[in-house]
Amino acid sequence: AVVTLSEHTREDLVKHLRVPRAKIALVPPAVSERYCPVPKAEAAAVAQRLGARLPYIFHCGALSPRKNPLGLLRAFRLLRDRVPHHLVLTAGKSWHDREARHMINEGDLRGRVSVLGHVPADDILRLLDEAPEVAGLAVPGMPVGSPGMEMGDRRDPYETLAFDADGSTTVWAEHNR
Repeated sequence: AVVTLSEHTREDLVKHLRVPRAKIALVPPAVSERYCPVPKAEAAAVAQRLGARLPYIFHCGALSPRKNPLGLLRAFRLLRDRVPHHLVLTAGKSWHDREARHMINEGDLRGRVSVLGHVPADDILRLLDEAPEVAGLAVPGMPVGSPGMEMGDRRDPYETLAFDADGSTTVWAEHNR
């Protein structure tokens, strides 16, 4: 038997190595306890302090095909008239992400989707703890060593930026300095 963490890997094992599907166990990783739901009153207070548009759907993952962003965006589009949510993605540039970026920036989802970049979990938790007067966090580009961009021991310096409603930015955190 083979154990894998992702559906994508399971499909690769079947397709390229011809491992029988019945011999592959898919065991997704558990979510850290620090990403647990909070009471509604606490969530509302944080959102109010942040000036966040409520309600929202949060997706953490790349825009690459293996994360199926097109499926997420198409589903979000189908529900747009029935679900008033804003979609918040923490995803930087990725391979084969042109169609997803087009749907976000040029299509009928424009203004309903925010792409924040590869924001470290500790920066997001600090944002929630401190609840400053900012609209969100972003990490421009795809810096090596940021979440999802690990390459062995290489860690390039980068900054997490806080941005406000008019697009002004300030440095929220520095990494790998």
